[in-house]
Amino acid sequence: MCPHNLLSNLRALDVAALPISQYSRGALKRVLDYDSYYLDIYQLCMEAVCDACGKRPEEMTVVDYGGGHGLFSMAAKVAGFAKVVYIDINPDSETTVRVLSASLGFAPDVILQGDSDVLADWCIENRLSPDALVAVDVIEHIYNLDVFFSSMNRVSNSMAMVFTTASTPCNPMIKRRLHRIMMKDELSGDMSFLKQRRDYIRGRYASMDDDMLDYWASNTRGLTFGDINKAIAENRPNRLDDSYNTCDPATGSWTERILPLEDYQDAVDRYGLVASVAPGFYNGNQSSLKGILCRLVNRIMCLMKSSPQPVRGNYRLSFKLRMSVAPFIYIFVTKKN
Repeated sequence: MCPHNLLSNLRALDVAALPISQYSRGALKRVLDYDSYYLDIYQLCMEAVCDACGKRPEEMTVVDYGGGHGLFSMAAKVAGFAKVVYIDINPDSETTVRVLSASLGFAPDVILQGDSDVLADWCIENRLSPDALVAVDVIEHIYNLDVFFSSMNRVSNSMAMVFTTASTPCNPMIKRRLHRIMMKDELSGDMSFLKQRRDYIRGRYASMDDDMLDYWASNTRGLTFGDINKAIAENRPNRLDDSYNTCDPATGSWTERILPLEDYQDAVDRYGLVASVAPGFYNGNQSSLKGILCRLVNRIMCLMKSSPQPVRGNYRLSFKLRMSVAPFIYIFVTKKN
């Protein structure tokens, strides 16, 4: 299982010449600048789902959820997975994965455009029960985890799932950086999330005075337009786990939402699943001084060899330290023994 066999094809790409959007071109370039690092992450995800399922890649169907440019899907095909199902809610991403697949010569077996319900409906209609799901840098953007895991339970009640996210509640430096990004989305510009909520409420509640308008615009942070109506009707201000968290009220996409680790277990409890976590690692593939330092931190902190721990577990000090310095975390969701 070696997704790094994709590297030569990736490095031969002329990204500027691809008939994809500027947004997709930028997202793809950010990954290609650190291609070996991302392929290391993909490989660990693949190994994790194979271990969880007790199967070899050629025996497995894997879903690339929120797949974006689709490079995980292509890496999974190179690694030998029997069937790869790609899905992303963004139509632009669907176009991108088709263009890239044609350029690289590797393609997912199925390409879908939609959300978790679309995936569930398609799997049921096609009598497909995937063995595993991998979502790289996606879970922090999902509006409602209860809805997501309910859909996944319709797909399969025994599917192994692996998520990566840089929205870790454990690393204070990461949190400060993400909080700055959240504040910018919430407050800056004519399309700030706060302004969008205020304009929407003013349009729906013309008789509301300015003080109440400001109150509800602030206290519906983290809600979509539809849920803002419910909150006001029920006089129920929204309370956030992290007061910096915010989402686009039009789409529900969170800006790098940071959740307590226990919330992931709460989201899967009812389905007989267990959530566990492990620290991610730094990019040690660079030849620069930064790369040397990254390799040193990875080695000293054992970031690439840390076993997952249940999110409700009592962590040893060594594990807490690893989680506090890790640049991202893995979240593993599996069937309870």
